[in-house]
Amino acid sequence: MGKKINIELAKNIKLEGDDNNIYSLNDFKAQKLILYFYTIDEAPGCAIICQDFSSMYERFKEYNTVVIACSTSHVGSKQNFKKEYNFKQLFLSDIKLELSKALNVYEEKVNEDGTKKTYIVPSTFIFEESGKLLFSRYDINYQDEALTCFNIIKEQSKKETN
Repeated sequence: MGKKINIELAKNIKLEGDDNNIYSLNDFKAQKLILYFYTIDEAPGCAIICQDFSSMYERFKEYNTVVIACSTSHVGSKQNFKKEYNFKQLFLSDIKLELSKALNVYEEKVNEDGTKKTYIVPSTFIFEESGKLLFSRYDINYQDEALTCFNIIKEQSKKETN
């Protein structure tokens, strides 16, 4: 059985973007949407996945698809991260863990010393234009995820035209 997620709640949560605008997933209903979660700005694996999605940004646009990256880092960190690597996609800051909890990508571990540590499970969600969830995956492979998502979008587009 998959993880329990609350799609309806997730669609209405408002988060600040790296452009200082406020967004909810409902704002992107006229487009397909790829939402991916990564752990933290500046981590090597996170830079890889963000770069892969950014390098395919124009190809996703050809399929009426918007790509959004999300983590719990604050907006200023996202702005610096995006600028440093010249990323094209929108970055959302889920500093209060609202979207992370609704989509069940937030986990808590207890360390050996008894302290609790929270972290984001790298995950991907693809939504159709209607807002319906098309695909989700947890514990993603940073290096191949953008291409995997592109292939899913491409196949879905073929089905829609037939």
